[in-house]
Amino acid sequence: MNRESIFFTITISFIISIILVIASFIGLVIHTQDERDSLLSKKYLPVAKMILEKNRTYGLTKEFLESLSNMNLEFINNAKTVRAIKYNPKTKVLLERGFKKILVRVLEEKNTSYLFIKNGRLEIMLKDTEYKHVNPLIYIIAVFGIILVALILSFLTKKF
Repeated sequence: MNRESIFFTITISFIISIILVIASFIGLVIHTQDERDSLLSKKYLPVAKMILEKNRTYGLTKEFLESLSNMNLEFINNAKTVRAIKYNPKTKVLLERGFKKILVRVLEEKNTSYLFIKNGRLEIMLKDTEYKHVNPLIYIIAVFGIILVALILSFLTKKF
């Protein structure tokens, strides 16, 4: 292939464009995941800390657990329901943090978010009643696919 031909220039431009689109896609996916983790941490970790502190000082009273509804959280008191959510293979772990003997997880099942806190033998699960799941990765993948198809089509039309 002649390095001075227009086809060679178009091919190199196409390869560079594909590499840049893939690198941008990877960077955007990583950023989206980091942003999601940050938002989940800001929303749920302070709640977990407050619950653990309350349990350590005064114990978890019925009134306190009912007051969590002001933060759109519902205490799940049924052990079977907690086990069903924890051990369901369709339950996704969105965030997991561990501190010494404390485990905090944000779980998602059927577009519902749960905050699971374990401290020794104490296990607490709260349901987020206002959680709305929107997966931005679907939109990112769709845009990536459209750009990739457009680049390939533009390369093929220049070739013929």
